[in-house]
Amino acid sequence: MPKRVFTARHLTYGAVREALTEVVPRPLAWVTTTSRDGQPHLAAQSFVTLVSADPPMAGVTLFGEQETLANIERSHEFVVSFATADSVQRAEEVLGEFEPDVHEFGAALPLESADTVTVQRPSDSRVHMECQLHAVLNFGNGHLVIGRLTAFVVDDAARGPGRTPLAVIGS
Repeated sequence: MPKRVFTARHLTYGAVREALTEVVPRPLAWVTTTSRDGQPHLAAQSFVTLVSADPPMAGVTLFGEQETLANIERSHEFVVSFATADSVQRAEEVLGEFEPDVHEFGAALPLESADTVTVQRPSDSRVHMECQLHAVLNFGNGHLVIGRLTAFVVDDAARGPGRTPLAVIGS
């Protein structure tokens, strides 16, 4: 089967992002933080993964989410909450860019307190990774945020038969 090789240094940012959509599956998750004025802030993400088991650490790659990054760097806390099949429509509603003073999180999803950090999280998510900031690595216009897990919160419904994990497949 013929293959095309695209040398990364010759690709535009948009072409690279499009090519990365072929890396599948990717989980659909929300990264929640607290804004400077104490309001919950949400950013839908699909570049989320575990980066270490010992110590347990999660990684989130942010592209253009300057408020999310600023909130994490200021407070040193964030929560990664994974979307479910039941909440995918709400996840899609908050995928766009919002003005910094628009707090779309509270309007789109019910909130609950996290267990080990001060950041709130979506209550209808079944899996949460509560994190303390470990490091931010900057790569061009992307930022890899690495957080040390302070808690891994899993609803019993996410572990049993009939569970429906959700991931982004393709673009």
